[in-house]
Amino acid sequence: MKKQTYEVIKGGMEYFVDLLYPRRCPLCQTITKNHALVCEDCEKDAPYVLQPYCMKCGKPMRKEEETKEYCFDCIKQEHVFERNYSLFVYETRVKQSIYQFKYHNKREFADWYAKKLFERYQKEVERMQLDGIVPVPIHKKKRRQRGYNQAELISRQLSNLCKIPHYPKGLIRTLETVPQKELNNKQRYQNLRQAFSIGTLPPMEQKEQERTILLVDDIYTTGATLDACATVLLEQRYATKVYGCTIGISKGF
Repeated sequence: MKKQTYEVIKGGMEYFVDLLYPRRCPLCQTITKNHALVCEDCEKDAPYVLQPYCMKCGKPMRKEEETKEYCFDCIKQEHVFERNYSLFVYETRVKQSIYQFKYHNKREFADWYAKKLFERYQKEVERMQLDGIVPVPIHKKKRRQRGYNQAELISRQLSNLCKIPHYPKGLIRTLETVPQKELNNKQRYQNLRQAFSIGTLPPMEQKEQERTILLVDDIYTTGATLDACATVLLEQRYATKVYGCTIGISKGF
């Protein structure tokens, strides 16, 4: 009887939550049924990154690249991070979704993003043997304006799903830089020099031979941001290996 009463109360609460705070689909922006994370049709047709993809940055391979291990971008530009894993190709629906997530307070989208990242790359995460998850930070001024760091919302959820320690302030952004989307490839790397520093991430102990960190961000374009963050972690001996994961990834230049 008690269990039945609990289920009735729970169902009633969920009903009122749906009425007061209806959850919207991250891809089509319409209200989902029964407080679902995403529309069923949208989930089936989501533009997931599929094989073959670059074994370094994770970008889908162009036709002329399919016989190679790395995409042309990664052949030209050497990266500091070990490897990046991305969920979606950064196309129209994903662009709009991430825009709403970042700039229009759609924080609940992080629930679905993290869930799908975990489902698609769970085996890879296990192989990495991660010691910590760190979000790519945003500048304090931008955080005050926005109210949150979108990468931190995803990294926190991933930490819970993976049962891996989360360091939300492991890195801090010390410089307010020009938005990366306004710059070309070379300018992106120059723009991020000395933009990051170590925050509250505990240093490696003498007995530690290795430490592997996963960096989480929203979009991968050239890898400049992941490289800049990974460089700080590696050069200051807070990690020996750094991986990355993002929601969206561009198709390359």
